[in-house]
Amino acid sequence: MKNDREYYGRAYRTVRIVRYLVLVILVLFAVFSLSIYKNDITFDNLRYLLRYVELASPGSTSGDGNIAFSASASDDFSMIGGKLCKVSAKEIVTWDLDGKKLLSESFSFQNPVAVENGDHILIYDFGGNNLCVYNSFSCVFEKKLATPIDYAYLSDDGAFALITNEKNYAGGVVAYDKNFKHVFTFMHPASAVTDVCFDGKSGILACATTDVQNGKFLSEILVFDTKSTAEEVKSSAFIAGELPLNMFCADENFAVMTDKGIHFFDKNCEKVAFTDFLYDTPCAIYRQDEFFAVSLKSAVASTDTKLLVLDYSGKKLFESSFSCEISHVDADKDHLFVLVPSELSVFAFDGEGFEEKTTVAHDGRYKKVFPANDGRYILVSSQGSIGGKLEKQYETEEDV
Repeated sequence: MKNDREYYGRAYRTVRIVRYLVLVILVLFAVFSLSIYKNDITFDNLRYLLRYVELASPGSTSGDGNIAFSASASDDFSMIGGKLCKVSAKEIVTWDLDGKKLLSESFSFQNPVAVENGDHILIYDFGGNNLCVYNSFSCVFEKKLATPIDYAYLSDDGAFALITNEKNYAGGVVAYDKNFKHVFTFMHPASAVTDVCFDGKSGILACATTDVQNGKFLSEILVFDTKSTAEEVKSSAFIAGELPLNMFCADENFAVMTDKGIHFFDKNCEKVAFTDFLYDTPCAIYRQDEFFAVSLKSAVASTDTKLLVLDYSGKKLFESSFSCEISHVDADKDHLFVLVPSELSVFAFDGEGFEEKTTVAHDGRYKKVFPANDGRYILVSSQGSIGGKLEKQYETEEDV
């Protein structure tokens, strides 16, 4: 008995010492981690850890794949990090695909405009000074500029550029990297900046200034290297007689869509390709990872709409006509989704071409379509959203 008591006594003392040592090491490790990573630990990190803890009802779900919410015709929808996002005039709301609300946050913008890159969404106050950047569960950056914001371009890596203008200048651009650090400012003394695109990875920024000479549009394309210490024009080019409508990065180069066609430039502003719209009028552009799509209205008085799909070198991959206006276009790595008021057309993509796979009829209330995971897609209307699958040839909305 005496030997047993001594054995258990030694074991107790050893366990107590080890327990206190582990506790001390844990405290030291926590203090060390907090001191080293104090700039990376934010309230938003904690929000992310607790993002699924919500006592209030997150919104109704019917159990059949529907997400119900109140919305208006002016609301904008997108997919951010695989989550459904709704931006209204005063708030942003996100849900996962099971209908769980992840974010609901209000803001005070007079004219909110949203741009997204698949992982983040940037909301700015058009004509105002404020902007904020969100991921699917939290605000990650917000700023108030000293000058009004006229346009924002969000790069694939999270960097962004803003069109604005300082006093005594006609127009200009400011750019921020993916860590939200200001990296570039350019102000033009005579011409307004009408468009901009920015590749945060390479640091190449291109902007367009547009003027009218002899009754015709004259646009100058200016290219800058934001990673250079000298904020001077790296290269430039002119486009005469055309109105620039949209600029976007095209791999390591960039493209300018005008009312006449799409000009593809390299980073030295040398034109490498041109796609002519002929007599058609561009309506909207939809950028994807491997290609982009342009909807075109026929010059003939009709409701016919053409969809033109190109890769980023300017090569035409696909062309199709629809008897009505196109509501929205999106894609994943295997499918192209084309939504019109009465039906959804799905085209299979094999890396080189497209082939129609299925058509889903609906009642016309849906305004956007988004690909989800596992061959699923989401149709969104002002009354809510409904999920679908690409497992068979659908004929009616009831089959979805």
